[in-house]
Amino acid sequence: MRIRHARVLQSFSAAVLLTAGVLAYIPPADAALFFERENHPALWLVEDGQSKIYIFGSHHVLKSGTRWMTERLLDAVEEADAFVFEVEPSEKWMPDAQDFIDGSGYLPEGARLRDLLSEEALASYHRVMRDLDLDPLEMDKQQPWLAQLTLNSAFYGERAYSVEYGSDVRILRYANSHDKPVRFLETPRQQLEYFAAAMESAPVNGLEKVVHTLRDDPNAITDNIRNWRAGNVEEMATRLHDFFSYSPSTRRILLDDRNRSWATQIGAMMTEQQTYFVTVGVGHLGGPGSVIEILCKEGWNVTRVPTRGEDVPQACALPGN
Repeated sequence: MRIRHARVLQSFSAAVLLTAGVLAYIPPADAALFFERENHPALWLVEDGQSKIYIFGSHHVLKSGTRWMTERLLDAVEEADAFVFEVEPSEKWMPDAQDFIDGSGYLPEGARLRDLLSEEALASYHRVMRDLDLDPLEMDKQQPWLAQLTLNSAFYGERAYSVEYGSDVRILRYANSHDKPVRFLETPRQQLEYFAAAMESAPVNGLEKVVHTLRDDPNAITDNIRNWRAGNVEEMATRLHDFFSYSPSTRRILLDDRNRSWATQIGAMMTEQQTYFVTVGVGHLGGPGSVIEILCKEGWNVTRVPTRGEDVPQACALPGN
């Protein structure tokens, strides 16, 4: 019997999970409710004549009440003519994504996930399963890539982190409530296909890495959110690239290839002579091969925008650096 994976779909990307009516956009008159003096998450501007594209690095999952908006960031949101997000949240895509999970997310009959894990990882895996109150028999049926998503989803839920409170959803609800055009870079099924393909070369390594992280460093997400709110993009990128050190092919599929695709789409938007606000995960915007680095190398005029008057690094390296 196949289980339904709504929570997995919701946790993989912030936009998959929209629940209408929850957490409505807070208008400028009430902005003090979600401004925080020390916040300055990262924002970039690509500008060329009459075309402008703001690129915002989001954190997909947050707790209710997390404050992250700034006056400058809100100005950029309100300036935008149209909005772009990673993935379309429409319910029309959910059956297609579920079909992919049903067809590709499970091991062959008789195979067990636990038999694929190393002895050390297996002990940690069972401990994490107990902590998250997951059914080991159901988990045993899953491919490593789906089990990895399931563990992350359960971990976020157990600690009250949700995409419903993430920055993507806040901005998307603003766009919808103001009747702004919205477009998306990927579909939910595409994202699941990328994730499954990325695991093929090292099917259990990513799962084991997640298991050890949840066991040994359960507060890593707190550090990530602190760095995100402080605009420490390179620190977050370093951690992400370190995580993917177990498999260069996984990093290529989940980061490098998608970054190139997104940069191409953003470059095409620059011909449309309007102002876009693009929201993607902050991990795609720092480090080697990032969307920002690609746009710089392609010759676009990219600047880092201070979101609270802070000193910001140069977006594009000087020639020879």
